[in-house]
Amino acid sequence: MEHIRLPKVENVRLLDKVSPRRSRVGTFYLTATHTIFVEDVAGVRNETWVLHSLVCSVEKQSATASGSPLIIHCKNFQVHHFVIPLERECHDVHLSLLRLSQPESYEELYCFSYKPNVGDEERRQEWDFLDLKADYSRMGLPNSLWKLSPINQRYKVSDTYPADLFVPESASPPVIVGSSKFRSRGRFPTLSYYSKENHAAICRSSQPLSGFSARCLEDEQMLEAILRSNPRSDFMYVVDTRPKVSPFCALKERPA
Repeated sequence: MEHIRLPKVENVRLLDKVSPRRSRVGTFYLTATHTIFVEDVAGVRNETWVLHSLVCSVEKQSATASGSPLIIHCKNFQVHHFVIPLERECHDVHLSLLRLSQPESYEELYCFSYKPNVGDEERRQEWDFLDLKADYSRMGLPNSLWKLSPINQRYKVSDTYPADLFVPESASPPVIVGSSKFRSRGRFPTLSYYSKENHAAICRSSQPLSGFSARCLEDEQMLEAILRSNPRSDFMYVVDTRPKVSPFCALKERPA
């Protein structure tokens, strides 16, 4: 909230890009998360909400006789054209929106400043809403085929993977790290689903950094370890889900 220079502006116009005569007049609000335009005509209240994190750019144009134009371009291709009565007000709104839509660190995101009206104990329980270890335990893990690896603690290997990951029992840390360096964002093959009835497993990973034309010994060893952890099958499928326009897109069957 400290980045909001002007939380409310009245008599703001929201222009219709198809028909300027259909422009609407209302009140412009700036909150910690949204820009809100409220039109109240004949007792009918219409609201336009723009999420700050969806804002791509904010353009302040030169003042005219009718006011100061402010154009908000959104990442979902929406464009909102406002006309604010006073140039000083438009300047304050412009600076506020620039700061709100471009946080300097993740701590500035609203989720870190939100203070719900609940007790500390209840708030701590909300962080445990999803217990990854409990979900894997439901599948019958860990066991003699799959183990919980601490290799991604503090997200050292992949910052987009959970800290708790299950890997084949035979996969060593050097093999895991080598495989992660071969794949985009460090997303090495790791267990997503396990059937304790027939020991079948589904693993996920990201695409190789160099496509299928290059090879990585550790990544091949990782795939072989996954195959050994599926004892009832002597082959495995590697499915590439990239679009067909990708030169490396294919459906591969890997023999034992």
